[in-house]
Amino acid sequence: FERGNPVGDMKVTRADGLVYEGAVVQGFMMTGVGKLSDPRTGDVWSGVFEFDRLVEGKWLHYPEGGDGSTCERAVSVGQVAKTGIITYAPKDKKKRLTFDGPFADDCVANGEGLMTYKGRKLLGFFINDEPKQGAKVVK
Repeated sequence: FERGNPVGDMKVTRADGLVYEGAVVQGFMMTGVGKLSDPRTGDVWSGVFEFDRLVEGKWLHYPEGGDGSTCERAVSVGQVAKTGIITYAPKDKKKRLTFDGPFADDCVANGEGLMTYKGRKLLGFFINDEPKQGAKVVK
């Protein structure tokens, strides 16, 4: 304790249900290396926090009502990247494995990127997880 406030590494369950594991200062303020998890969705924000805000690290997201797909974006200087990696569910009906590029928060590929799709790697433009005309197979 420092001036009556907890300081150091600990596990805290917040009033909003989020669980934080890591360094705290000034009365449970997330500051330092840690991980913030949402047990309701499975989302995880991990890395370096400064005064309750993730400033460097990554955000792993499980889309609401999802099929087991995940998407991960880097966080740098407090900003979430517009691009990242989607890992599709193991039993994806369209046989998609991954997508590296821009996507919406619901883990849907939208923009120019690289998708491992039906055993091939396709480079091109994607809308709603589907390759558009002109996507090319690459090695």
